[in-house]
Amino acid sequence: YYRMDKKSHLTNISRSLNEPDEFLKWRMSVCAYAEALPEEDKKKFSYGLGIFSVVSRAAALDVSEPYTYQWVGAKQGARVMRWAEAIKEADFSTRVALLFETQKNTMLSNHFFALSAALFSDGLVVALDEGVSADIFLSTTLPASGADMLIIFAGARSKITIYETFSFLSGNTTGTNGRTIFIIAEEKSHVVYAGKTAAVSEGLFFINKKAFAKDDARVFFVEVFENSSGFIKSETSAFLDGKKSKAGIVTFIDTDGAALCDSFAQVFHGADGTISNIFSVGTASGLSKIIYRGLTNAPKGICSSIGRQDGNFFILSSGAEIDAIPSLEVASEDTKTSHALSVRRLSDEELFYPRTRGFSSEDARALIVQGLMEKALLAAMPEERAKEVSTDYFFP
Repeated sequence: YYRMDKKSHLTNISRSLNEPDEFLKWRMSVCAYAEALPEEDKKKFSYGLGIFSVVSRAAALDVSEPYTYQWVGAKQGARVMRWAEAIKEADFSTRVALLFETQKNTMLSNHFFALSAALFSDGLVVALDEGVSADIFLSTTLPASGADMLIIFAGARSKITIYETFSFLSGNTTGTNGRTIFIIAEEKSHVVYAGKTAAVSEGLFFINKKAFAKDDARVFFVEVFENSSGFIKSETSAFLDGKKSKAGIVTFIDTDGAALCDSFAQVFHGADGTISNIFSVGTASGLSKIIYRGLTNAPKGICSSIGRQDGNFFILSSGAEIDAIPSLEVASEDTKTSHALSVRRLSDEELFYPRTRGFSSEDARALIVQGLMEKALLAAMPEERAKEVSTDYFFP
């Protein structure tokens, strides 16, 4: 995974960013964890399911070209900073160092996420002051290979929606990219992260998202994966650490060709009165394959919590495959949890009505799937927030 020995490689990354010494120590410890895994375990994913055939294709995460970030919507009280800029400020540097140390184990669920976290060479820090509201539109161009990080600090009673679109440099056919996202939602804050990934080519993209919600905070993920020939491995986790906090995860997956997508959405209820919604919609065409898992976790002693999972997946060709598994790990008796998930083909009866209105079969399928996505958004988050996350942004 390195063009030089591990220590020199990590040292060069950290020094190029002028990071404090504790950051380099953290990188070393995370990388050591990844390297210490038995060789056979490096070819598996944390929850026992995965698309094993692509793992051996994982190339170096060395940066081949610079990252490009463009954003609009930042204003007074809502700052967006490049990584090297943010860590120059003592306040942010201290907060990031504390985050890294306390949340080290939550990001290391598999070998490739650990490597992405240790080897990131660029990134952004978004920080909202207390009571500030902002909508930020972010466009990120990934190099042929490399890893970066996004950290969002939402102050108490703040409200932010981040729309991010990923694009890849032309000719990115075999590279490997890693992205790590942290969201820290303080008391009564509202955070929406909406990300769209398309055209991964034949490369690999590992994306690991973690959110931590304090008392009465609201955290929502809306993630769209459109993939025609590459591999995407995504894990989205929400930790409801504060009382009456809420989380919603809405995932849309559309694969075609020989694409492979492995997606895992999970919520951990760590306090009383917490609520979670996990919704998914997926379509697989060509020879593509989707593996999807949802998990709701509520340990013993948690009271008055609610967790719901719902998924609709459609196989659109004879050569496509979909494995979709919801799961509940509930030890508390004072919770309400449910899951419902289907994998099927669209029937002629479902297509009949839109076709009588002049839609082609392909357009009719797209209309039905978009309707399910809109329904998922409305079910997973408050109506006003769902309307703000317009489906026109994801389905132009």
